Amino acid sequence: MTGRRARRAFWSILLVACVVALAVAALRWDASFRDPTTIFWWWGVPLSGTLLATAFLVLPTSAQLALAAVVLTVGILEAGAWALNAWAAEPTVETWSDPEYYQAHSELGWAPKPGIRTRAWKRVAGEPVYDVEYSIDALGRRVTPGAATGSRSTFLLFFGGSVTFGEGVQDTETFPHFVAERAARVRAYNYGFHGYGPQQLLARLETQDLRTQVAEPNGSLVYLFIDTHVNRAIGSMVVYTGWADTAPYYRPGPDGALVRDGTLTTGRPLTAILYSILGRSQVLKRWKLDVPLAITDRHIDLTARILAASAQRFREQFGAGGRFVVVIYPGSQHAVRLGRALERHGVEFLDYSALFNHADPAYAIPNDWHPTAWAHRRLAEQLVTDLGLGGS
Repeated sequence: MTGRRARRAFWSILLVACVVALAVAALRWDASFRDPTTIFWWWGVPLSGTLLATAFLVLPTSAQLALAAVVLTVGILEAGAWALNAWAAEPTVETWSDPEYYQAHSELGWAPKPGIRTRAWKRVAGEPVYDVEYSIDALGRRVTPGAATGSRSTFLLFFGGSVTFGEGVQDTETFPHFVAERAARVRAYNYGFHGYGPQQLLARLETQDLRTQVAEPNGSLVYLFIDTHVNRAIGSMVVYTGWADTAPYYRPGPDGALVRDGTLTTGRPLTAILYSILGRSQVLKRWKLDVPLAITDRHIDLTARILAASAQRFREQFGAGGRFVVVIYPGSQHAVRLGRALERHGVEFLDYSALFNHADPAYAIPNDWHPTAWAHRRLAEQLVTDLGLGGS
């Protein structure tokens, strides 16, 4: 009896302490609900303690024993995965760019510092992977050398993530640059940036008038899609805890239309708390698992809907004749499902999933998955042909 009372006293004290901690966190909301790490300590830990203490106080003894077995099993699995992760540690990855290169952005989450020019390098196990230079113009776009030369009567806006941007290659080796090099009538504008997804495209079109940023009156927009853009659109655990906690969050509203609901942190606080906890799991880290565990048709449809809403916004700014095209990058596993979803929502797309072997060393930077200059060139050649941009 004494032991049972001691256990109840322990769980009661823990419960009170955790409830007090949660109350303090609520009173200091702005400070306690900022990013995954802060959320984990201010909310994840005390909330977990509250649930655990409550369960041990209210459940019958048999259920308590079952719960204890589950907690112990999870603890053993996590400890084992931690040991494996420490023993089979992956090669050290080092990266560098100007400390001012990444800037917080109120609408996009993050963006490059306008006008900056920075060296950027990556090393794996001490071996160089790339060492390049990124040039950013006054409006936060990557410079496309040569795009402003000659008589260029139409524009081509490029959106996407680091592949569009050209991570790991020089300014003269990006996808937009090679398109401009082969299409003498087109001026290319590179709006891509590291870690961006379709939500940054829509957020920019909703908050900025791109007509004031583009000299030519007519043209097209190309969005370069890779499979992880679905994970970014839904804000999966790996994406959220890795870098995108401040990314725009879009969800279907009561009438089915897309609505912007703050960020991936502020727009879904319960999910943010859950992901801040799961993001520390050594088991998930060991087997490279994300949450949700699988990409469903609903996730694909949300991505397509964000792109469709972007197409509508683009045409509102540049006229109904503006061409909006989604290019599916080689190697995509979502190409078929995404293509069907884009067709349902009336979005034009080009399926390049089989254009080349994206894992071939000729097309992927060694020790890095980003495209080589040759991959960017091959992609540009195909796009210029398919969009009929060749010639003078």
